[in-house]
Amino acid sequence: MRNNFSIAVLVIFLSFSKVFGQKYTDCNMLNPLYVRAEQSAKFNGSLREYFEHEFEGKFENFTGSINLTILIDSNGKACCTTISNNNSRVNSTEIKNVVNKMNGWVAAKQNNHSVNFAATILLIFNQSKLSVNYTNGEPVILKPVTNTNTTNNPEIVKDKKNNTLWKLWNFNNSLIPTNLSINIAMDSLGTIWCCTYGGIVRITDDDHWQIFNGANVPVLADKNNATWTTGLAVDRSNNVWVKSFDYVVRYDGKQWTKFDTSNSPLKLVHKICVDKNGEIWFCTFQGLIRHDGKNWTKFTSSNSKLASDNVKEVFLDKNETLWIATDKGINKVINGKWSLLNKDNSNIPDNDITSIKADLTGNVWAGIGTRDKNYLIKIDTANNISVFPSGVIWNITVDDNANKIWLATNGKGLVSFDGENFVQYDKTNSLIQNNTVSDMVIDKNGDKWVSTFGGLVFTNKK
Repeated sequence: MRNNFSIAVLVIFLSFSKVFGQKYTDCNMLNPLYVRAEQSAKFNGSLREYFEHEFEGKFENFTGSINLTILIDSNGKACCTTISNNNSRVNSTEIKNVVNKMNGWVAAKQNNHSVNFAATILLIFNQSKLSVNYTNGEPVILKPVTNTNTTNNPEIVKDKKNNTLWKLWNFNNSLIPTNLSINIAMDSLGTIWCCTYGGIVRITDDDHWQIFNGANVPVLADKNNATWTTGLAVDRSNNVWVKSFDYVVRYDGKQWTKFDTSNSPLKLVHKICVDKNGEIWFCTFQGLIRHDGKNWTKFTSSNSKLASDNVKEVFLDKNETLWIATDKGINKVINGKWSLLNKDNSNIPDNDITSIKADLTGNVWAGIGTRDKNYLIKIDTANNISVFPSGVIWNITVDDNANKIWLATNGKGLVSFDGENFVQYDKTNSLIQNNTVSDMVIDKNGDKWVSTFGGLVFTNKK
């Protein structure tokens, strides 16, 4: 079985090392950014020779080191995100320009699909000699990580003035397997299911935690007994569907069942969705797959009018219209008839759709954008499209009771939108520890459970 490696945004890499120097925010990204991948980004040629040529005569008497973080996107384009050094004579802007004009990068591969990658480069100068260390140029073998905590003691902040409560569970103060939390869902009993890179957390109404990982569920582990769960959804029968490594596992409350190419058409799944009728949809890099509990149906650009085989998310609205987010626009399917919304036939600003949901009034909300320009769009019942500037949107949660939508973003934290005003929640005004929020679910009390790259967060914020 092929080993998968960690998906992590740049924030995570920076949390592992103390950084001095300049950070650049003009390297925004649309999709997850890997710091480890099955195949790291590769540079055609010699990195040492490239930097020697570009820096010729500029560092002749310099002894020291410079750390670079370079985003190589899925098209092989380079962009300098961080320059770390402790020498004031280093011109960071000049180094940034040298990095940004680099040609010859080949994009990283995950599941045979080109992905964004954060290459970490160490330049070591010793007078006239230069050595270059591409520190994450080779994949690493995953090893099991065990949280030894036996109790939960979350960080708690209360705002008595606004009657607001925040809680944070992380690797240091709770049973959570890792701070990297990806998806979160709630079953019909009100039980919270949180997917992390180290396993699944089940939280009941009475705050009882149960952890599922390779130690107690062998099917979740790889050959090194490491656990790598990267997606989750709960269907109407309370079956929990989990993406683990390069396959999917279903938990029916008693038994764990593995689905891969031996017993299903599932391959290269990157998101699992459940519609209001209970059907499960698997968004893959090779098309869209529907499972009705017995039968599997696969839609591709070859056998249907699907705009692209790279499907990001699916939503079935109250009128039985199926909305499909792809990297080439939005497909609508009404009574078997397919149509397409894209920037060529509407005022949608870009074709790459990251997330899509609909509210009870019939409005459709979607995250959309490129690496440097991102938007929230609203499609109303008359098919009018409104466009709002936004950060990179990973997931959208609709709060019909409060007439709000909540955006899980990479770079802007958790954002609420009431149709007029955006409110951002991050470490400045909440217990969200960094600006990478991956998902959110609203429980039966109207409280919010937020999965972030800094742990699991709870709030009763309205």
